[in-house]
Amino acid sequence: MSTRHIWAAIVLALAVWIGGQASAQETPVTLDTATVTVEPNWDSVATRAETVLLRGVASKFALNRLRTELIVWREQFATEREQNAGRVATVDAQIKALGTVADGMDEQTVIADRRAALTEMRATLAAPAVLSQEAFARAAGLITEIDTAIRTRESKSLTQRTASPLNPTYWPGAIAAVGQYVGNFSNETFAGVQADAQSGTLWRNLPFAVVFGVVAFILLSRSRAWVRRIQANLHATNPETAHVWALPISFLLKPFTTLRSFKALNHSF
Repeated sequence: MSTRHIWAAIVLALAVWIGGQASAQETPVTLDTATVTVEPNWDSVATRAETVLLRGVASKFALNRLRTELIVWREQFATEREQNAGRVATVDAQIKALGTVADGMDEQTVIADRRAALTEMRATLAAPAVLSQEAFARAAGLITEIDTAIRTRESKSLTQRTASPLNPTYWPGAIAAVGQYVGNFSNETFAGVQADAQSGTLWRNLPFAVVFGVVAFILLSRSRAWVRRIQANLHATNPETAHVWALPISFLLKPFTTLRSFKALNHSF
């Protein structure tokens, strides 16, 4: 390919890019009315939180789980509160540029129509941010209510006097309470996993969990052999300082080999 062909291709690419930029600027901005509605998943989460707080029978684990879920939604709405902020500011400047109508004076129809169109456009642009602000306030209020419920429950448990656990009379009730706690824990764990699956958090974190699980399995299954191999190499190359590196290596690769490293350290002395 000659130099002339290369320059012709470059000029053609620049012409296509400039034409695309011009068409993008000339394309009128359309408002996406679908963003005016709040996500239905949030409404179900907020309703569930309000029901849990109204009943007042959820455990501390369930409340903390629900609180974590609400914090995620609150952060999302905090970001969405700034939606269309630049466009709203521009429309406000346009409305201000049209001026105000003096008392007792008529305004030209074209200016009145333009002001009405801009006012309607501003209301449409500001609607998503207003709904996000309302949802943010709802999430923040529910988090505050959960914090209050947890603090109230903790203060009651600290000041409440219970019977001595050494009395055999209370052992059957204690065993039943432990069984109920285990059952509630399993139910709440299943409910939390189900809630994460519905909100999409579970599927977003699943690849990372799989990777970390594989890495943990490899470390748990192979770290002892790695520690022994490294320790053997250290003793073979530099036996004087091998006992110094034995303990840090065991901490780095596998905590379960710490006791074995202590024994190696004692034998070295």
